[in-house]
Amino acid sequence: MNIFETTDPLGNKVVLTESKYENHVLGDHPHERRMRELVTIYAESVVSDPDLIIKTTSEETNILRYKYESKKKTRTDGTVIVNVITSVSDDPEGVNEVITVIPKRTETPIMSDGTVQGGGEVIYERSAD
Repeated sequence: MNIFETTDPLGNKVVLTESKYENHVLGDHPHERRMRELVTIYAESVVSDPDLIIKTTSEETNILRYKYESKKKTRTDGTVIVNVITSVSDDPEGVNEVITVIPKRTETPIMSDGTVQGGGEVIYERSAD
């Protein structure tokens, strides 16, 4: 069963399954469980309406990933930066699966050539309307 299924601004379908949420988003990070539970409420909107989408490749597995990033207002009038990382399906009609949801303190800096510190390429940036 899915916690959510949505479409990103590039037309990719993205899903967060209950099993991935329980076993990886929360299960692999017990020391951050409460924070991850809290920021997961923003995950669907981070994917459907991100500030950035960064294309990266996992160094360990060489698997293509998309990292969605967005600054969100919290219920306590603060802000949190949320990253949602997905695997990228080999099938153009396939669905990208959420791997993890991560709270951050700072936004990802973008270099002048469109890359980001630590590796990756910005493939979508919200326009400043």
